[in-house]
Order: sequence, then structure tokens, then C-alpha cells
Amino acid sequence: YATGLTLLQNGDTERGEPLMRLYMELQDKEDRAYNVRPWSISSRLALGEREAALEKFREFAKAKWHWFGTNTLTMFRYSKLYDPIRNEPEFIALLELYDRNAAEQRRLLEDADFPLPEE
Repeated sequence: YATGLTLLQNGDTERGEPLMRLYMELQDKEDRAYNVRPWSISSRLALGEREAALEKFREFAKAKWHWFGTNTLTMFRYSKLYDPIRNEPEFIALLELYDRNAAEQRRLLEDADFPLPEE
């Protein structure tokens, strides 16, 4: 992924595209076994396959494990890789879902009555 992405970002599509396609093929197998990961989305965006990326994004948004991914949220918010879909209503809605979930998690922690350890 990283090598293919670097090559693509530097304009070397002749070498970068086959690497990224190989990565996507392997990642798709893992996606079916576990859940879609953010790199399945960004790899398609790196190849300019916006609609395919949105389809992967829809699958990703259905999974619950990503709610706990601070790194995922940071990537979505700040990585230029996601710029092609940044203004999509689905993308915006998932970021809002992250924010609501984080607020709920904070509230639960603040309301919890954890005993403090004795010193």
C-alpha cells in the first residue's frame, strides 16, 4: 500500500498502479473476512476510482469497530487522500456519527463511579 501510494502520488503510475491493484485484491479478501478498512477506501481514491471508493465507504460505515478508531477519525478528517469524498453527505454523516459516539463515550466515563485506588 505505502509503496504503491508513494509511487502514485509522485506520478509513477506505471509502477504504482499495479502495486495498488495487488494491494486492493489482497485487502478485499480481508475485508470480506473481517470488515472494510479505511485503506480499502483510500487505495481506490488514490487510483481516481471515486465511485468504487464510495461503495467501499458504504460498507465501512456499516461496521461498528471503526467507532473506536481515533486514528481512523484523524485520517478521515485531515488526510488529503479523502478529499475527493470529503463533501459527500455520507462522509459528513459518518464524521458526525463519530462525534456523537465520542460524546456519548465521554459522558459514560464522566458518569461512571470508578473507585480510586488507595495510595
